[in-house]
Parts: sequence; structure tokens; C-alpha cells
Amino acid sequence: MDQAAPDDATAPSTEELRVTLRTQQSLIADPALPDLLAVRVRRALGATGDLLDLADRSPGTDIHAREAASTTLAWLTESVGGYLRMPRSFADGHALDGAHAPLLTLVDDLDLLGLTLDHTYDAVHRADESHLRTQLGVLRETFATRTDPRDLVQTAISPDHIESQVVQDRGLEVGEDGIPRLPVPEQPAPHHDSAHATSHDTSQDSSQDER
Repeated sequence: MDQAAPDDATAPSTEELRVTLRTQQSLIADPALPDLLAVRVRRALGATGDLLDLADRSPGTDIHAREAASTTLAWLTESVGGYLRMPRSFADGHALDGAHAPLLTLVDDLDLLGLTLDHTYDAVHRADESHLRTQLGVLRETFATRTDPRDLVQTAISPDHIESQVVQDRGLEVGEDGIPRLPVPEQPAPHHDSAHATSHDTSQDSSQDER
């Protein structure tokens, strides 16, 4: 579902986003981030910087460039920060619910993000509104976040700043013992099976009595 773009009064300014972009460099510098991810994060941050430069030269579409940049920075904070919270062996080799391991999932997402940002830059540069709407739709749908982009311009970014509910929703919470706390599936009501069996037995007894 396509969401409305933020208005110019509430969207972070290009200067605010540049400050956030500089703090994001700490994600690349983190020794826990493997090269496989670091090169992709660097690509996404570089494309975000290019978009902000383009926003200064394209006043008619700068709000859309800033939206793409702020969405990217918020998503990187949550997703890469979430990865860094997990034990390395778990993140790199443990598949969740039959899906890829978190490392490979993040690689795929970062590849799509980089490609989408390239298309967004091209659309802003050519003032192609139709193509721009398509790319912004991809960003809103695929890279949606709980984090308010304006929160990112007020503090340095680290995995500790990720909203706790995001960590829980993605199954990224890790206990003091280093073991990930995976979401617990919803359980049936206590005595559900026994109550059902009792009801079934009673029904059978009544049927036999009637005979």
C-alpha cells in the first residue's frame, strides 16, 4: 500500500540527514560487521549521500530525495544494528523458520536497497515522477521501519538505540548468556485437548444410550 510522502515541514533537512549519514559510518567500522555486509552498507550510504547532493540541486523533488535518504538511514540502523546484536555464529549460520540465515537475508536486502537507490537517483535526476513513485513505493513497502527518521538526527547511532519492540519482532533479542531469545509461538489454551476429548466421549455415550 502506497503511503503519503512526509511534508516538507516534518521531513529531516538535508543537513540533518548528512549529520546522520556521518554517524552511520560507525556501522562500517564495527569489527563485527563482515566484509560481505560492509561493502553493501558502504554502497547504500554512498548512494544516500549522492541523493542528498542531488536534493540540493533539485528543489522541485528534494522532498522525495530526502524521504528516500531518511528511509534508508532508518532501515540500516534497525537491520544492520539488529545483525550486530546477534552472536556471530548464530547470525551467520542459523536459518530461521526455513529461511536463509540472517547474514544471507541481509545481503539480499542490501543488494535490493542499493539497486532501488540507484533507480531513485535516476528518477530524481530525470524528474521522472512515475518512476520515482515506483521506487519510493519499493522503499516504503520493503524497507519500512518503526524508527522515526527524525530521531536519527538527534543522537549518534548504535545497535543499543534500536527500539526494543523491533528487536523482539525480528527475533533478535539475545540474553545475557549469549543465546538468542526467539519468539515463542502462540500456545493453545490449557486443557484444550482434554476438554475436547471429554466432550467427545460424553457425546458418544449419549448416542449409545439413545440406541
